[in-house]
Amino acid sequence: MIIAPAIKTKNGKIYASRNSHSELIILYPDEFKNSEQGFITDDLRFVDRKEALIIAKKENSNLKKLVDNDELYSEDLWL
Repeated sequence: MIIAPAIKTKNGKIYASRNSHSELIILYPDEFKNSEQGFITDDLRFVDRKEALIIAKKENSNLKKLVDNDELYSEDLWL
């Protein structure tokens, strides 16, 4: 299950947010240059947007109907 949006820095440090990736970018703009946006799962794994969408679609039947791209965005979780 996807539990939070997250950003992984180029040195491997992971930051999680309650609502969106943009919250983190606003707080730490220099920290996230060349970083990867993704999500944290309930087993505390960082996954990229593509894997996150696969996981989220398995968990949320409404998401299956609403998301029409191949990556998950934090906004998709709050629809």
